[in-house]
Amino acid sequence: MLVVSPSEVRFGGVTLERVELFAVSRKAVELVVEWGDAGPRPMFADAARIETRIMVVSEVVRTPPREMGVDTPVPGDLGVLSCAVSVGSGVGPWNGGRTPIVVASAMVTKVEYDFENQRGGVARRRIEFLALSSDGVIAEISVGGAA
Repeated sequence: MLVVSPSEVRFGGVTLERVELFAVSRKAVELVVEWGDAGPRPMFADAARIETRIMVVSEVVRTPPREMGVDTPVPGDLGVLSCAVSVGSGVGPWNGGRTPIVVASAMVTKVEYDFENQRGGVARRRIEFLALSSDGVIAEISVGGAA
């Protein structure tokens, strides 16, 4: 799932400003693969363990040192991560002015800053999260509409 320019992203009750990108990636970290005796190709596969990562990229603006974000998440922080996406009254399941919300319980795994001088001196912050399931079975991300 990829959301470009979400209307609002929050983590642990704090709104993350100037978010440009909200991306959800899933990866099988442990596979079960079985082969038959007839040939070299697998006959069965299953994802025994799945990891869901979320990346939030935001533009960083220049601020005086006393106003620098003490609310910037750090690795190990746990909280609810949510992404609101404004959708007009068009076609699809979220028409009529509702706002779909992506919600996950998550832990911060990495915070990085990139400076790209060739793009007019723009700095970006990338925060990576590991989404957590409440019991290991229930999906770690929910998608629904808010009124």
